[in-house]
Amino acid sequence: GGGGGGGGGGGGGRDASAAQALPENMADAYPDDEVDKAIRAYMERNPDFPVAIQKVAPNNYVFGDRGIVYVAKHGKHIVVRVGGGFKSLQVFMDERALMLTRETASALSERTAILAQAIAA
Repeated sequence: GGGGGGGGGGGGGRDASAAQALPENMADAYPDDEVDKAIRAYMERNPDFPVAIQKVAPNNYVFGDRGIVYVAKHGKHIVVRVGGGFKSLQVFMDERALMLTRETASALSERTAILAQAIAA
């Protein structure tokens, strides 16, 4: 006897809410590409990502106040140009978030220390 396999794939239409991530005019000027999708997917997994992302041109993005970074699809991976090499988008965004969180955390701990001294006095 033989077995048969079945399968099915689903296709999804474009979700109207997804388009809201980029300003209207920008979305028109630069249609969604693989990089946009990867960034949006990351944002959905990390809704509290503390860095503002702006697309200034295809493959060119501004992350917070760090100037323009070049982001591209390289094989199956989305990579960010850093110095003379490339870094995975996931790692790059994780590091940006950590840097900012650390800055915020150190500012907070300084404030907490000042408060603690005031209370102890």
